[in-house]
Amino acid sequence: MESRIKIKLIDWQDPGFVKAFDAGLTTAFRDGLEADQAGLAERVESELHRQGNPRAWIDDRRSVADVLARVARWTVWRDRSLARLVG
Repeated sequence: MESRIKIKLIDWQDPGFVKAFDAGLTTAFRDGLEADQAGLAERVESELHRQGNPRAWIDDRRSVADVLARVARWTVWRDRSLARLVG
């Protein structure tokens, strides 16, 4: 069954952050993690931290319908403290 990630990338205007996010996601997929797998967001977040974005945060929220449909919904922040101000 196919799985998907719907991603809202905050600070998408920062090319370095976008590149780090893409690299982290690619690495996680190469290591065998799947789009809707628990732990994928944490793994990508760890990669972002490792690549010089220590405040990065991935908010991974899913409803029961999302889980059944194998859809992950992420909001990706470069700075977790800004996420708290908005959310």
